[in-house]
Amino acid sequence: MIINSQSDRLTLFQERKKRFDELKLTLQKKYNLISTFRILFFIVGIIAIVYFANEGNTLVFLFLLFILPVLFGFFINFHNKYKYKFNQAAFLSSINEKEILRLKLDLNAFDPGSEFIDPNHPYTSDLNIFGKHSLFQLINRTVTSNGRIELAKSLKTPLKNVHEIKEKQGAIRETSEKLEWRQDFQARGMHEVQKKNSQKFLISWIKEPLGLKNLNLLRTICILFPLAFIFSIVAFFFLGSSGYFILLCAAINGFVLLTNDKVVSPTVEKIDEAAHILRTYASLLDSIEKEDFSNPLLRRLKAKIVTSHGVASVEIKRLSSIVANLEIRKNPYFFMTVNLITLWELQWMLKLEKWKRQVKDDIENWLEAVNSFEAIASFSGFSFAYPEMIFPDIQDQKFVIEGQSVNHPLIVEKKRIGNGISLKGLGKTHVVTGSNMSGKSTYMRTIGINSVLALIGAPVPAFSFSISPMEVFTCMHIHDSLEEETSSFYAELKRIKQLIIKLEEPKPVFYLLDELLKGTNSVDRNLGAQAIIRQLHKKTASGLISTHDLDLGKMETELPGDVKNYSFNSSIINNEIIFDYKLKEGICHSFNASKLMEKMGIEIEK
Repeated sequence: MIINSQSDRLTLFQERKKRFDELKLTLQKKYNLISTFRILFFIVGIIAIVYFANEGNTLVFLFLLFILPVLFGFFINFHNKYKYKFNQAAFLSSINEKEILRLKLDLNAFDPGSEFIDPNHPYTSDLNIFGKHSLFQLINRTVTSNGRIELAKSLKTPLKNVHEIKEKQGAIRETSEKLEWRQDFQARGMHEVQKKNSQKFLISWIKEPLGLKNLNLLRTICILFPLAFIFSIVAFFFLGSSGYFILLCAAINGFVLLTNDKVVSPTVEKIDEAAHILRTYASLLDSIEKEDFSNPLLRRLKAKIVTSHGVASVEIKRLSSIVANLEIRKNPYFFMTVNLITLWELQWMLKLEKWKRQVKDDIENWLEAVNSFEAIASFSGFSFAYPEMIFPDIQDQKFVIEGQSVNHPLIVEKKRIGNGISLKGLGKTHVVTGSNMSGKSTYMRTIGINSVLALIGAPVPAFSFSISPMEVFTCMHIHDSLEEETSSFYAELKRIKQLIIKLEEPKPVFYLLDELLKGTNSVDRNLGAQAIIRQLHKKTASGLISTHDLDLGKMETELPGDVKNYSFNSSIINNEIIFDYKLKEGICHSFNASKLMEKMGIEIEK
């Protein structure tokens, strides 16, 4: 079946959700069966040990005492594997359910990324990049805290040149079609709850010295002392030697453990959190390692997780094993038996010290690779969900933005009305006039958000879209500030100043100024707006300015070829205001403020 529309994608996600729901039920039955068998095995094992102990059959008693815990551990591991499979199916079901909600633009339950909102950023506050009903909610499919940060960084940072943008497009294209891999990758990261700054904690923990002293002597002790203890036990049971040798070995090993406890205990206290984080990253790295990629960017990222010591997932799994074996120390029965006999915790502390020394310089590269893959996979999921979207043509020119039937990705498909843009060369301004509610602001946000998507390598909802590398700068939602004692007009002037400062940089700027200088009187507003257009005309910038003031349209005559008028119009039919939301050339020729006021119950004298 060829899938080439949102409705096809909706059907696909619904079918996948149903499949994983059915798999969940099957796995749940097997999980419950294994759980019952494990409990019965444990009960029978305890009965057998007690029986042979009472019968005085030492050999069978010792055999069962050692073999049954091993077998029970096997069943626990087998049980945990089915639990993992069940959770994986549950997460995959949830992932497809969320894809269905995204297709319906029902984003209320999704992470808004509100902490990434920065009123001083060139465009994020005005273009619904973060916050309620935002682009971040629509795109974000990350599962780790740092993958989430990496995605936010991508949305805030346009790529520098044509090559970078096209390479990113290629990476998104390639992974977009890897549906099974992407969703499996996402689900793998959901098994452990990730806290904020977990990656920072992990890096700090790995690079922090353990504090073990006299390592060579300690290694020798960890070999000889356990052997002596085990020999004393064997000699007692089979050679009839004195039990005092066992007590002496226990006292010596206990002293060794007590001496090193001030190093071991703080390490074990931090291990639990590290173990959760490590299990997640080991699984994500394993997923990356097993997948083949042809895109150069993806191949470079994958290369970061291979070192002279081995591949990252294997190394982190090795560390996870060390962590798990150290955590056993918390069991008091284990501590008083196996740990005391074998110096278990010191054996694994030495392994941990060796691991840290070998790979601590590589860990950041591994985690950064995972973060980048998460961000790319989020854009790929976005691309796959909307097959009608296109990857923009990236032009190696000084300044160009051209598009046909450009739509806003956060407006439902049936309500979208696409418009075009053609803006070439620096020093150009399109003045957009229009009546109230006619679509000026939505048009500017549409062009703005699609420009941002294009400049970070993502697809856009348009029939065609071409753009050259540039910076995007907006001035739209300006509010007064009681805290800073700032009026909305002064706040807007500060924002305009930010733009003027940015224009001193060599990279071209695409500006979007909505209802320019709306906080002052009409005379000053018109004079100020004209002055701003003249100043921008001389800079390395081009853009759109919307206004209610038709006098600003006269700038087209003053700067022919550089200023061009466009408008949105409305009509009144049968006492109703009708909007077509289509951009037209020329100044607005229709007004509806009086009619809107009448509809609100305000009497207008005629």
